[in-house]
Amino acid sequence: MNFSPVLTITKIDPDHQAEYNTRYINAQLDALHKNAQKAIARLGPQLKVDEVARGQVALAEYYYLIGGGTTTEDATAFFRFDTPEVVEFITPSKLRLRLRVNQDSYYNPEYKLLRSGRNVSVDFIHVDLDVNFESRQAGYVPGEQGLHTINVVILDLYGASVVSPLNEPLRFYFAQYFKYLQDEGHNLLYTLQYFKKTFPLTPRSPAVRVPTPLPELDVRPINSRLRLAWFKASLVALNASRSHTKVNPECICLSEYSNEEFDTRLHVKFGIPELSISSGSVFLRITVTEGVLYDKRGISWNVIDRIDGTFTIKVGVRPHLNNELFFALEEFNSRLLSCFDPVLHHRRDRLVNFLEKYAIICNDVILKVMAGIDDTVPHFDSEIYGGIVAKDVNRLGLISTPHVHSFDYVQVLDRYSLIQQLQTLHQTDTRGTYTWTHRAPDGRTFHAHFAPLRIRLLSDNKALIWVVPKELSGSSLTSPFVFKDVSLAFEVPLKTSDEEVWSKLSPTSAFKFHIPDTILHHLCLDLDRAEFVLELSNIGEVLSFANDADLQTIGGYLNVIWSNFSKQLVENGQHILVTTPVYKANATPADYILTTVKGFTYSKVDVNRHNFDKVPASVEPTLIVVGMCNHRQFPIDPVKVLYELVFDGANKNSLYVSRKCFLEDHILRLFSRINDKLAKIAFPEAGGNLWTQALSTLVDAPDGRTLTFKIDAANNLYCEWTLRKQEKITETYDISCEIVNQLFIEIGTPNIKMAGTMSIKSIPKDGVSHSMEARATWSPSLYFHMENGSLQVRWDGSLPKVFSSNDPRTRALGEDLKLKVISSVSFAEWEDEFRKAFTGPWQTAVPRAGSFTLASPVMNSNGDVVFETYYHTSPVEPVTNGTTVTNGSSIHLSPVLTKHNILNGSVRSAYA
Repeated sequence: MNFSPVLTITKIDPDHQAEYNTRYINAQLDALHKNAQKAIARLGPQLKVDEVARGQVALAEYYYLIGGGTTTEDATAFFRFDTPEVVEFITPSKLRLRLRVNQDSYYNPEYKLLRSGRNVSVDFIHVDLDVNFESRQAGYVPGEQGLHTINVVILDLYGASVVSPLNEPLRFYFAQYFKYLQDEGHNLLYTLQYFKKTFPLTPRSPAVRVPTPLPELDVRPINSRLRLAWFKASLVALNASRSHTKVNPECICLSEYSNEEFDTRLHVKFGIPELSISSGSVFLRITVTEGVLYDKRGISWNVIDRIDGTFTIKVGVRPHLNNELFFALEEFNSRLLSCFDPVLHHRRDRLVNFLEKYAIICNDVILKVMAGIDDTVPHFDSEIYGGIVAKDVNRLGLISTPHVHSFDYVQVLDRYSLIQQLQTLHQTDTRGTYTWTHRAPDGRTFHAHFAPLRIRLLSDNKALIWVVPKELSGSSLTSPFVFKDVSLAFEVPLKTSDEEVWSKLSPTSAFKFHIPDTILHHLCLDLDRAEFVLELSNIGEVLSFANDADLQTIGGYLNVIWSNFSKQLVENGQHILVTTPVYKANATPADYILTTVKGFTYSKVDVNRHNFDKVPASVEPTLIVVGMCNHRQFPIDPVKVLYELVFDGANKNSLYVSRKCFLEDHILRLFSRINDKLAKIAFPEAGGNLWTQALSTLVDAPDGRTLTFKIDAANNLYCEWTLRKQEKITETYDISCEIVNQLFIEIGTPNIKMAGTMSIKSIPKDGVSHSMEARATWSPSLYFHMENGSLQVRWDGSLPKVFSSNDPRTRALGEDLKLKVISSVSFAEWEDEFRKAFTGPWQTAVPRAGSFTLASPVMNSNGDVVFETYYHTSPVEPVTNGTTVTNGSSIHLSPVLTKHNILNGSVRSAYA
């Protein structure tokens, strides 16, 4: 970022921190705006709006293009901006941003091309919008008082609320502009590096600067009711099937709406409705996420137009009726029609009729939801409908679903609610679960005091948990040790278990069986099936202390620690994530029973299942708990339900790369295919095809395959895959073949370096003849880098180098081997495969990936890799002419990008 701070601060000044940060951030915005103006001058007046140029000038000029437009002639709006400005910090998580609009901006209010001539100039000077933001630690810089934190400010422009009065077409154009800025990564700003981590971005006593209609009006519980009502409507709509009667439109109108008449059909999907307070008024914002208009040709429906957009309704407040909220049906209808104005030229009368019917339905439903009225009645006497377990609008995700055909109970939990659950278990433990002492037979004693478990969900019904000893002490074979920075990582499946709860009333007779009246369904960690994984970010502390013998001793006791501690967790109920109480069948209808509770995880960033366009990096796997009756089907795919449901406080910097995408289906399969090709090489010059016979039996031998992982003291990972076979081909010679594949991953980058060796040996039995050996080596390197804003995959390295003994027959074999290996191994094929596998999903999961580096990797023996992504805070230096020596072979590395975060003299990365 090319800018100079406007302030020179030598001492921390807490009293003026908000002012300093505001001026510092505005200096960045000014510099970025000047860069955009320079880009406009460089590109010239004939600006072709391709993706690269459009992103460079976005802060100064913006064209809204329709369809697949690539030039300014395909635009329906044009805006030129002066320098943007952060006006103030309203709360610790919200600021007011001002966009200054130049007077030569213009737009087409009918959403038609500008060249049609029906354009309107803007009649305002600036647009104010309230933007939620979060600050996250991005790195450290040295200072006079030690290390200081650089925070990155991440603006949520998708959810920006426009305060200035704008007509509906302008609201639509600016909403699209805000989304484009965020997609291009223009929502990242940095604070002053002189401020400590605990310094907020607001004054010490932040106050809401915008007056509210009534001081006691709080829209948060109302938004919670709207969010849950929308979620419920989505579930009802998605679970409706042809085997049941048609769903009542009132039940699903918050989520979607359909209507058809003769040869016209309209289907619309809506986002979560949201209330906001701006400039002393209350507004309701409704988003049309997808509107599709069909016409009928013959017997089939054809799409003739699509639309999306947002419309806002001003909401009134009746203070004398306990702050009752209301809005007029006429305004709702007019705002809705203005949002659909671009498609009303298709069968206008029918579309207006459809939308007016929808306005009547939705108006009543929204008013009831805002007032907290739920007139849906559970049908306990029907096998079609389920009942409710609990209802609490103040809890995220606890939803009453009495009319959902597939399930009765849904609870959605993000990572932080699970962390809070584990912390609560730790705080309320009275049985000494988190203390462990062990005395070895030789008299040595080991102690450990454990912190609460940490957890990160994976998207395949598993979780990563970290067992964190606050202090682990003991003695090895050579010396005592105390580790204070070691965490043990495990991959654990999720499972359900049942627990019967007996009534507190004693049975009337000792001869009567006492039947439990409640069952507790627990969703918990299956610690018996936990798999230890390599926590690569902190194992260096152990490696720097211990020699090989010590490592064996410490490793053995780590297994003992886990075996005992996991047993203590299960015995004391410390592994339970969620508990759902369910009553027995003989209870009253009000105590409706669920017979089954299941849990599964969902993630937008799972590169193996679903790829979404421009998915934010803020989405982490989410745990969904579902209660069902036995006769019901398993719930529908939650991806469709939760497409727009974003949870507050979710972790913003995790990336999950599945095992099949990263290791099994690509890296190891790459080696396998190379090995298979090498095993089919024929050597007619070797005489009797002895070499070919040895190779043909090499890959087929199951006992010849071994896969080992190694970690060096610098926290780098090696994976070695060896194929080895020795065959007695004749009475005179023993022929042995060996293929060794080596994988090297440098922690902190996604770069992959590989090396392969193929050797053939013949050993004479008589002890007189000379032995023969020929060996071919290859060393490809796959590395990832940013080019024109997108992730690129490149390969480099040497083709086979051949070594052979001086015997003439062996030299001939070596030359033959060299030619055959070169013709069998094609790096270009593997490069293309990796590019297809990684480039798209990586860009989807981590937009603007060039600003990120990888940290805290975890890899298990199956190849699951989980990284955390952090923003670059120091220049990335290219490394050239590097050489890694492995088993005597030299591997020449091409220039790759590497980066290390150094803290207090050692490599560290944040915990999950």
